[in-house]
Amino acid sequence: MRSRFGTSVLIMAFGLGLVVFYFGLSIQERPPAWLFSYRVDYHETINRLGIVEISEGDLKAFPNFKQAIEESNPLHPVSVSNSRGRRIFEFLGGEETDLLRARSIDQVYCYSIEVSGSYYNICIIFLEDVSQASIYGAYWVAGWTH
Repeated sequence: MRSRFGTSVLIMAFGLGLVVFYFGLSIQERPPAWLFSYRVDYHETINRLGIVEISEGDLKAFPNFKQAIEESNPLHPVSVSNSRGRRIFEFLGGEETDLLRARSIDQVYCYSIEVSGSYYNICIIFLEDVSQASIYGAYWVAGWTH
């Protein structure tokens, strides 16, 4: 009786290990988020009706986002994990305050924000390819040709 119980436990543990291993391999890694920021005058913001006001204290919770805003360079994005990018996306209001005409298949989200009296165009892009993300990001935050 004892050997059957031990064998059953061993088989169940092995089966559970296989299930965990299978799910570990089958979960797809989500693409990173690229944060683009560009300091602009009020009349150059891309969404004047939906400007998100952010305090300096709010930015402390998102150091990578703060870095992107401080650098304010549309050609050099700051990379964050997908989950952190999603948290920043939700912090900015998600799709409610996103610029709809910029959205591209759940990948590109654009906002206008105000921090301490300064205005910024912000773009969060969820893509693996940084060169493609850079094209979208620079276009939307800097307002080149639109």
